[in-house]
Amino acid sequence: MRKIYKGIVLIISLVLIVISFCSCGKCKNDEHKFERKTVKESTCTSDGLVHNTCNKCGYAEENTIPALGHDYKQVSSTATCTAAGKTTYKCSRCGDIKEEETEALGHKWYEATCKEPKHCIWCDTTIGDKKSHNFANGKTCSYCGQEIIISMPSFPKKVSQIRYDGEIEATVEITDISYKVTNYDDGQNYVEFTISGKKTYDIEGASFSRETTFGYKVYDQNGVVKYSGVFTTTAVSVGESFNRSLPYVGMTIDNIPSGEYRLEIQNSK
Repeated sequence: MRKIYKGIVLIISLVLIVISFCSCGKCKNDEHKFERKTVKESTCTSDGLVHNTCNKCGYAEENTIPALGHDYKQVSSTATCTAAGKTTYKCSRCGDIKEEETEALGHKWYEATCKEPKHCIWCDTTIGDKKSHNFANGKTCSYCGQEIIISMPSFPKKVSQIRYDGEIEATVEITDISYKVTNYDDGQNYVEFTISGKKTYDIEGASFSRETTFGYKVYDQNGVVKYSGVFTTTAVSVGESFNRSLPYVGMTIDNIPSGEYRLEIQNSK
């Protein structure tokens, strides 16, 4: 019995020895735990080298890191809008310099605005003149941001056309006035007023129809009269309403300061 027991122990020991030799500490390819060590850094023109060692089984290998290649940035150029030249580039990593022949750049234009004529952004060449303001939305120049604000009187407002002898000839009640700025073919920007209201009195009676005129003045921020003129409504009978757009009323916008202006409506002879 003792001999049998010793035989079993011997067999088990032999099996363990064989297993230990078979599992010699080597890993399968997908089981390595590599520790990476850079042996040589890659540069713009030469490859680098890394050494990988598995910290489980000791397997080692070396891998090449490809050269980075130059990273050139332009640092100067002698080419102009009208003349060829040389452009110089410098590598941001290693400082290597290279030069290339460069054709004339050609002008790069900024279109004309109300502040400056059409001009090249690289040189001082200009073409033509400045433009007028462009009040694309009716009240603000899309080029420079100049804003025209005209404050209105309170409505409804009655105004009358006065005869030479001082007697009232006709009266209208204005219920609303709106305005916008429009650019016309002559290059000028004009204020256009649209007036709404109704005729409330005529010296000849309700059935008499005549054009009715009344005056206006536009004051600046300092209370100075900048523009003045006369509005004429459509010829309507007493009690009838009107809505009339009045272009070219005399208030041109070019070269006047931004800010708020005040419209005053007056009786007119």
